[in-house]
Amino acid sequence: MTRWSLVAPSQERNFIMSPLGFYIICLLASNFITALGGIMEAQWVGARAITEGPACTTQAFTLQLGNNAAALWTAVISVSALRTFVFRARPLSKSVAVPVIAVLWIGMIVFDGLASTIFADHSGSFFYGVANMWCWITPTHRTARLAIQYVWMWVSSFLSAVCFVLVFLSVRGHITVKRDGQSRSVRWNRRAFNSFALGSGEEQYGALVGNVGKTMCWLVPIDGQLFRLTARSA
Repeated sequence: MTRWSLVAPSQERNFIMSPLGFYIICLLASNFITALGGIMEAQWVGARAITEGPACTTQAFTLQLGNNAAALWTAVISVSALRTFVFRARPLSKSVAVPVIAVLWIGMIVFDGLASTIFADHSGSFFYGVANMWCWITPTHRTARLAIQYVWMWVSSFLSAVCFVLVFLSVRGHITVKRDGQSRSVRWNRRAFNSFALGSGEEQYGALVGNVGKTMCWLVPIDGQLFRLTARSA
């Protein structure tokens, strides 16, 4: 019997349908949106030129939304993983998580759609337009680039790194958090041990959560596009 067969498929589905599973799906959707923006570059290759217009604006908005959404859901996953794996906190109920997810998506779409108005510099230049080798926020709006994307991506990357280091130490057993009433105490253990021991019922599901936590530690979602966009738009 392998280590993976110790957890029933029904429990795996239970995790995917949990709020943390929803957040991961949102992150995958964000990366898919960004990929669509990248695919749109094919039209510029075929035309051998990038021109302002509806197609350029669409690509710019798609890339902006996808990257901002990826940064947001990376931060949400990081904080949620910290609460679940380190503090053993109960996740949000579906009745709360689903409306929150919907509000965040709608908020990002509206904000990115209104960004050209919010950060207008009255210079007459396009906000979403030609940006070197593709369409995005034009070079004349460097402050907007920093304010509505780069800052959020760097904050999200730093937050995810800190959270997942703590998650790694927790699933390894180096950090244990004990609750005493309303207070919590953190204990450091020099020797590693399995902090999600196998058992039945909730303990067995805890083993699944522990395995997922270990996997997530090796797949810390720091978006590599942060460095790609920073380099190309410089």
